[in-house]
Amino acid sequence: MRQALRRRKRGKAPGTATQGGNGGHFAPKRRVDAEERLARIIGPEHVAGGVAYISATIDEPGVIRHHAKFARLVFAELDATRSARLEALLAACKAAQGFVADIVPDIEKAIWEKFVMIASLAAVGGVTRLPLGKIMGDPDIGALLEGAMKEVEAVAKAKGIKVSPEAALNAFKTAQNMPKDMKPSLLFDLEKGNRIEIEGLSGAVARLGRAAGVQTPIHQTIYAALKAYAGGRPV
Repeated sequence: MRQALRRRKRGKAPGTATQGGNGGHFAPKRRVDAEERLARIIGPEHVAGGVAYISATIDEPGVIRHHAKFARLVFAELDATRSARLEALLAACKAAQGFVADIVPDIEKAIWEKFVMIASLAAVGGVTRLPLGKIMGDPDIGALLEGAMKEVEAVAKAKGIKVSPEAALNAFKTAQNMPKDMKPSLLFDLEKGNRIEIEGLSGAVARLGRAAGVQTPIHQTIYAALKAYAGGRPV
């Protein structure tokens, strides 16, 4: 991947759209530090941030199963400017229909507020092997989820990200209204014996927390419990 991105920086990577000669890499990744990592490799001028709100899994190569009705995509330049390339992307998204798309004023805020939700749901769903309804229906497990969300909020604030003052509370309330049978994609992958993204979720919370001087005992513990499955079912 790193070699492919370096080819992209030199203008040689295949399948990359450009706007006015200024190519870009759009990064709606689950990793909260995806944009930062990409920017170090290919330069920040070639990277835009994005957040996809969707519940989906890969059933098999080329087959994506959508598990819920919501589908939203937001994005922005890392410096918050309005650019021709993202205006063109927005127009293409609206023409495609089937999902909501928009350019937001603060993409870091959007990325981290989603990360409060997805990292915590993945962690608690993965370690308990339970769907959302079972998690929210048990006061102890629900409290575990809320605590995990508060840890991510604390890390974001320590890093200077301007998340909502009640980012964790808002995420928890949103989870209460989600379908009861909903599972995080990490749990689907665990059940199938696939690789899981624990390094970029609870692993990232723990790592970034240490760097910022924030204690994250819930995510640290769940990362330790699940990291053996990062490459798939242990044999």
